[in-house]
Amino acid sequence: MWVSAVAVSLAGMVALVVTARWLQWREDGTGARGGGSGGGARARPNVVVGPWRMTAFQRLDFTADDVARCVEGSDGIIGAGSSGTVYRAKMPNGEVIAVKKLWQPSAQKEGGAQAPEEPPKRKDEADADGGNRSMLAEVEVLGHLRHRNIVRLLGWCTDGEATLLLYEYMPNGSLDELLHGAVCRGKQAGLDWDARHRIAVGVAQGMSYLHHDCVPAVAHRDLKPSNILLDADMEARVADFGVAKALQGAAPMSVVAGSYGYIAPEYTYTLQVDEKSDVYSFGVVLLEILIGRRSVEAEYGEGSNIVDWTRRKVAAGNVMDAAEWADQQTREAVRDEMALALRVALLCTSRCPQERPSMRDVVSMLQEVRQGRKILAPGMAKKQPNKD
Repeated sequence: MWVSAVAVSLAGMVALVVTARWLQWREDGTGARGGGSGGGARARPNVVVGPWRMTAFQRLDFTADDVARCVEGSDGIIGAGSSGTVYRAKMPNGEVIAVKKLWQPSAQKEGGAQAPEEPPKRKDEADADGGNRSMLAEVEVLGHLRHRNIVRLLGWCTDGEATLLLYEYMPNGSLDELLHGAVCRGKQAGLDWDARHRIAVGVAQGMSYLHHDCVPAVAHRDLKPSNILLDADMEARVADFGVAKALQGAAPMSVVAGSYGYIAPEYTYTLQVDEKSDVYSFGVVLLEILIGRRSVEAEYGEGSNIVDWTRRKVAAGNVMDAAEWADQQTREAVRDEMALALRVALLCTSRCPQERPSMRDVVSMLQEVRQGRKILAPGMAKKQPNKD
């Protein structure tokens, strides 16, 4: 009888081991699944493994594992920036979202060129933990921002190493693609003055919300056309808060923020970011919208950007001719309104931060452009003819 008992025990142990190995095989995805060349799942070398956890800022009808599966390969990549890689992710329920996979600290230090899956080095673990806590605290702030001109942060996922930010998906791409994309140079005439003005006002309203309606105020720190997205109705949405910071006091930021051509001149020696820095960046973006050129081009001359170039054109009295997107008839029809909008842009890009308006004032001035009212800009208002 004892032989039978031992045999039963051994059989039970074997069954447990086999079951455990089978479950592990399913968990790791190392076995063959629906093999064959027809439509079986192909092996992915970058499968993210780990207990994914999700924090949602609204009700979501998908899981963290659903999101993680969408960033395993490179098929869904639609862009990459200074803070991470962006994926177009279709959830099992059919909903499409944008997922930003943040670069790991080690990848950031080496210029962001390495794959974000590489874990931080152990000797930097303490610093990384502190940085993660700071980053997640910032994400909590951003998750509660709600405005029609802000890309909504739906939630975030983490497995303890990688971090995924979940955003609503913008189907019409970025303002940069619309203004400067390879196939868009010849199509800028299709983006008429009404559309350009609407986009400019939308961006200004989004930035005004961040500066004046959020407590504490939020600085974008990297506003540029590629960080302005367009929804299904071509409404502008301010996006990419990967480097945004809640402005809590005037302590200098230790990490350089912004992109070449959009950084306020005073930042290079103060290393301080406040609302006025964003106002300058917005002014550069507004000039790109109005003129149709990039912030930095060889034609501007060495050390010059679109701000310097536009000021020279204004002084020469031929800035309207620089708007290549508009034909002569269009320029004549919108000349006065564009001239007023240009004054707003030049006011925003004043070298003296104190002379720049608040984003709330910028919204008012841009709205008044379509109402034919005079924009009072220091040193320029007296040049505006009174047509009343």
